[in-house]
Amino acid sequence: MAVPVRVRVLPGAPPEPLPVQLLPCRIQHDGPAPVAAFLRPQPGPGGELWASFRGRRLGGRELPLPPGYTGVVLR
Repeated sequence: MAVPVRVRVLPGAPPEPLPVQLLPCRIQHDGPAPVAAFLRPQPGPGGELWASFRGRRLGGRELPLPPGYTGVVLR
């Protein structure tokens, strides 16, 4: 599904670089969670990143955005 989003950058306010973590799954919870306290990726072998979620080991990697794309984090 595509949703048009209009973003206005305030003059003199440089965008803050933010890490984004994508965990493609469904979790039966819709309230706040201290994610920053738990999903802390650590470097692993071969340039991979490792973290854990509910005691399960997760492997990941950094992916750059394709040329011409801009990432936006909405709060």
